[in-house]
Amino acid sequence: MPGIVSQSGMPPCVAADCLWENFAERGTVALDARQFVRSLTEWQAATLLAETFDHADPRRATSRAGLATAGYAAGFLTDAAAELELREAARAWQITSRWIDSMTTQLSGRSSLFHFRLERKHASAYRGLVRADHQRLAEAGAAACAANLALVLHDRAPDEAARLYRHAILARKAGLGARDLGCLVAMDNLRRLIRAAGGPQSEDANLSTEIAAAVMRDPLAPLARWKNERPARMTDRRRLLAAVYLSPVLIRH
Repeated sequence: MPGIVSQSGMPPCVAADCLWENFAERGTVALDARQFVRSLTEWQAATLLAETFDHADPRRATSRAGLATAGYAAGFLTDAAAELELREAARAWQITSRWIDSMTTQLSGRSSLFHFRLERKHASAYRGLVRADHQRLAEAGAAACAANLALVLHDRAPDEAARLYRHAILARKAGLGARDLGCLVAMDNLRRLIRAAGGPQSEDANLSTEIAAAVMRDPLAPLARWKNERPARMTDRRRLLAAVYLSPVLIRH
């Protein structure tokens, strides 16, 4: 099995990978359906399983953020407790660069024989581009955690919340495109914050124009993208996509 090894030095367990995806997917679906206690149960299982993964595996960060988000939504975590847990999850995302640097990359050759030959000829440059893409994806996953932290801070620390919302919007756009539904959620939460503060701000109006127009035409839900884009085989890219696409973004009601 190509890819990084676990903390124990053993190859990753595909059964554990698939189980984690199952728990995380059900946790996200339940959260979207406002079944918060059920979501919490699923994320608890995902978090326990993620403890068997490499310390820098992004699925550990996703699990911690999902658990804190579901616990907060279910009313089992106070604002202060949720803030603490989400900040810890954000720190977990920060160390994932080591995991990303060690990811196994494979030449795709998906477009044509000509492109495949170009990839083979310029393999080093190609792998550099792939790793940059993986880093942008990881930053989009971390942005989900930032958006949820902003929601927790929405009333208590509006200035920091606004900064986190803006960061999340830009990171989701860079990693997943302007039609990402997470951009819309973060933007909607930011708009609520701005209205509560007394009116629009020019930088936020400029930030929202392209994103809001694209998303409202045809939003791309991360869960749907996960089902459509995940590789058939268990690869490092699939593990990263699972961590990113299954990271919930909570909307403020």
